[in-house]
Amino acid sequence: MWTRSGAALNSFLDILGLKRLRQQLNVRPNSSDPIESAQATRSLAVVYEYVEESQECTQLLKIWEWQQQHDVRKIEASIVEVLSKLIHQCNTALHRTHAMKITRSILQNQGRMTAIYKNLSCGRLSTVQATLRLLTAMNHVHQSTTRELKDGFNFGLKVLSKLKNQRRKEGEEASNKTGTLCPCRPGSLWSSYCLISLAFIRLIRSRGY
Repeated sequence: MWTRSGAALNSFLDILGLKRLRQQLNVRPNSSDPIESAQATRSLAVVYEYVEESQECTQLLKIWEWQQQHDVRKIEASIVEVLSKLIHQCNTALHRTHAMKITRSILQNQGRMTAIYKNLSCGRLSTVQATLRLLTAMNHVHQSTTRELKDGFNFGLKVLSKLKNQRRKEGEEASNKTGTLCPCRPGSLWSSYCLISLAFIRLIRSRGY
């Protein structure tokens, strides 16, 4: 499929498929609303069928590689968001093996880890937040993948220090607007950074790494 002659057309078609997949993943199967829950179950059934056929989600990862190679910013955040949601929705007793395979297909591929570092350093809010959510989803899958993430992730990445300091900047901006000292806002870079940091620390401590 990924031949040079048909790359542009096939990439366009894959982006359309990416949009549909994102919509199917953006559901709540445990919703208290029985109608919403039933719709989510039907939607996820298609997703689970896909991961059964392609357990490492090869085509999805190829779209990510294509996006990185051609710097297609239109889907820069959305492709990472889809991978994050896919791991999250597969992180159940019945489908966790798929979540582990997808996670390892990222962790064990230097090019994909480099893409994560690049995304974290790009300075574009939606991309940075989506990448932090991906790391959080990967971190929650299983103790073995948590260990692999701990051992393989570059914690010396310069941008991590900037994310830590983002709290002060966001707090100052909020204070200037309201006249009061304001904690970080939900959805801010700082809160996204906190989510992965706290989840990672808790898992490591609970599992005695």
